[in-house]
Amino acid sequence: MTEKEWLETLLSILEPAAGWFTVAGAFAALLFVFVSRPLRKIEAHERQQLAFKMLQAETNLEQERKTRLQMEASLAPRHIALTPAVLERLKQFHGTNASLTYITGDSEAGLLATFLSVTLRGAEWNLPHNLYHSAGLIGLGVQIKHSPELADAANMLHDFLTANAIESAVISDRTITNGLSVFVFANPQAYFRDIKVADVVGMIDPSKKRVVLALSEENAKRREEETKRQRDIWYPATTTAK
Repeated sequence: MTEKEWLETLLSILEPAAGWFTVAGAFAALLFVFVSRPLRKIEAHERQQLAFKMLQAETNLEQERKTRLQMEASLAPRHIALTPAVLERLKQFHGTNASLTYITGDSEAGLLATFLSVTLRGAEWNLPHNLYHSAGLIGLGVQIKHSPELADAANMLHDFLTANAIESAVISDRTITNGLSVFVFANPQAYFRDIKVADVVGMIDPSKKRVVLALSEENAKRREEETKRQRDIWYPATTTAK
C-alpha cells in the first residue's frame, strides 16, 4: 500500500469518527447546561442557608451578651448615689423618725441598710443609733411602712430609691406612731425572677408562658421608665451630662 492509499484509508476512518465526536461534544455541552442549572440553584440555596445560620449565630451571640449583662447587673449590689442636692431634697422631711431593719446574714441587704442610714442621718432624719436585723424577714426589695401622717415622707423615700434602681413598696400602717419602719429585704433580681415565674407557669400551662414573659417585659419596661423619670428629678446634672 502506497503512502497515499494509507492516508486515504485513515481519513475514511477518522471522518465519521470526527462527526461522532462533534455530536458527542454537543450532547455533552447540552448535558452540562441541563445539569449545571439545578446544581447552581442547590448551591445558591446552600449559600442562603449558610448566610441564615451565620446571621442566627450572630443574633444568638448578641442575645447571650445581653443576657450576661443583665445577669451581671442583677447580681451587682444595690447602691445609692449620694450628692449634696439629694440630701437637701430629703431634708424637706428632717426630723422624721425612722428605723431600718435588714435580713440577718444577708451582707448585701446589710450594706444597703447602712447606705440608707448614712443618707437619712445626713438629711437630719431621726434614726436609732444601731441598725436592726432579723432572721424572720421574708420578702424582696425594700418595704417602707409609715404612719398615715407621713405618707409624703415615705413616698419621697420610695422615689429616691427608684432613682437608684432599687425596688421598693410603700405601705400605710396605722400601728406605727409618727414614723417610718424601713425593711431591707434581699435583692429581687427582677429579670431572672420573672423568667423563673414564666418557666413555672410554662410547666403548668405552656400556652400561658409567652403571656407571662410579655407581661414581665412590660413590667420591666415600666420600671425602667420610672427609674429614668426619677433619676432625671434627683440627679439632673448627671442625666444632662450623659
